[in-house]
Amino acid sequence: HCQLHPLVTVFRSSQNTRPCRGSTRCAEDAKLGPGLRRGSTRCASAGFTLLEILVAFTLLALAMGIIMQIFSRGVNGADLADRYAKAAMLAESKLAAIGIEEVLAEGSYNGQFDDNFAWTMSVRAYISAAEPATLSTLETNALANAQATGVGGTIASTLTPTAASTTLGNVDIDALMFVRLYEVELSVAFTTDDGRQRMVTLNTMKIGPRI
Repeated sequence: HCQLHPLVTVFRSSQNTRPCRGSTRCAEDAKLGPGLRRGSTRCASAGFTLLEILVAFTLLALAMGIIMQIFSRGVNGADLADRYAKAAMLAESKLAAIGIEEVLAEGSYNGQFDDNFAWTMSVRAYISAAEPATLSTLETNALANAQATGVGGTIASTLTPTAASTTLGNVDIDALMFVRLYEVELSVAFTTDDGRQRMVTLNTMKIGPRI
């Protein structure tokens, strides 16, 4: 039999006598005791307890509820803004038609655009709050034209405005003025999804025939 070199013999013996990692860990765990073993600590930290899972699900449910409320409010706010914009557009369209497509006369009116939007309108003759007893610019111009053309006979030098009519000498101003200024107020009402009544109101001044 051939003999191996001494160095080879030592190398083989060192490989054969290398301790197992598992056995070393087991030995260390045995020294630490049953309450402080590394394996038990590693196993405990590798998962979650039932209490931790329940707490996590509770927090997730609360967070989802808050997020859904915020999202719902955002959607409702966008829908309300869209309805306000539509109501304002309908009111502007109705006001534009008054005096052109529809006769402008004093009174109260109402109607329905569709199932969701209804309108009410009030038309009244405009009276200046600053000068209730003086003639308007249109009436003054009409008097000047009447005086220049000699309409209505002799023009007196004094003005006598009254509540029923305004005269200048023998000239009936109401008869001369075939138009006057009207104050128009239009409101468009609609109902939101939560049952609340909302309204958009627009005011304007229009010149219409004297009726």
